[in-house]
Amino acid sequence: MRYLGAAVTILALSGAAGAELATKTVDRVCGEAVHGSSMTDRQAKQAALDDARALAVEQAAGVEVRSAGQYQSSLERVHFLLTLSKGYIVREEILERTVEPYQRRVQDAPVLKHRACIRAEVAVLPQASDPGFGVEATLNRTAFEEGDEAVLEISARRPSWVYVFNLRADDKASLLFPNRWQMENRVEAGKKLLFPAKDCGVRLEMRPLPGDPESAEAFLVVAFPEKKSIAERIVPEKQYALSEFYNHLTAFPLGTAAVKMVPYTVKARPR
Repeated sequence: MRYLGAAVTILALSGAAGAELATKTVDRVCGEAVHGSSMTDRQAKQAALDDARALAVEQAAGVEVRSAGQYQSSLERVHFLLTLSKGYIVREEILERTVEPYQRRVQDAPVLKHRACIRAEVAVLPQASDPGFGVEATLNRTAFEEGDEAVLEISARRPSWVYVFNLRADDKASLLFPNRWQMENRVEAGKKLLFPAKDCGVRLEMRPLPGDPESAEAFLVVAFPEKKSIAERIVPEKQYALSEFYNHLTAFPLGTAAVKMVPYTVKARPR
């Protein structure tokens, strides 16, 4: 058994760099999250940071992906993950972290509100150099329970080389595919690729981060029109801090790539 992600376990069964992206600096942006019944304290702390990151990407890219407001559920981390289809934070500095009592209404019991302020350097994804080049990816479901198995179905409009990364609930990222069990990552136009393949001797078992009632994560699917030496910079099975991961990924020519973000949630089973 090989454990690769907060919500992904990969189970082995028996039997060159391109041009850098333009970056923009966001000097100060703050996010908030409420620690209530639907989030643990760790999740609320992480959600406040993710909220600030989402705002930084939106400001740098000039788009609005998520609706304004305090995070109150782990599911809302999906909004942050979706902003990553517009830009990546390659460097960040946490300027401030605070926790204070919060009441939405006078009659409500007080809860804790986390606040995080950051300075961020954002690599803004360029418009695709070839709009006809694209990739699609779908999961067998988007809401999992602990122990469920996941399968990604990937297709491309043109012959492509596909790479699958896991963006984890503990703020880390890893390369899942290609790997030692399933190395062939070329997808022919109009054909479908399954990850994991039925005959590769591997399955993906989903689970939340330990201690989380529910975790929100994503698969990041990146397709290039030619094969890339991704593993020379992002080692398969190795876990990277998110900004370090994006520093490595943005060394490749993402202007020629097609990117698809596939978010999902994993709920813990009652003990």
